[in-house]
Amino acid sequence: MQNMNREELVSLLGDMKDRVARGDSHEGKLHYLLDTDPERPFRVAAMYRVDGTLGTGRTELVGVDVAGPLACKCGNTAGPFDATTGRCDDCTDAAA
Repeated sequence: MQNMNREELVSLLGDMKDRVARGDSHEGKLHYLLDTDPERPFRVAAMYRVDGTLGTGRTELVGVDVAGPLACKCGNTAGPFDATTGRCDDCTDAAA
């Protein structure tokens, strides 16, 4: 996750909102929570698809470690993956 101050988080929320409103983003995830850092108190992880109006588009990643394994423990390599657990959204192995 990435630490942000309030202004950075609001900017991210604004970008996501604007893209959804324009029909430029049709899927994504945002997770944020309060941390103990007084300068950047929000821990943030986000993944959202952008430029959907231009074709396949691309994915914006914020606070997501892409150096880790690109496969869930259940074998799914297509994702999307949870930024905290690294498991896919449809994981049936969640209790393992």
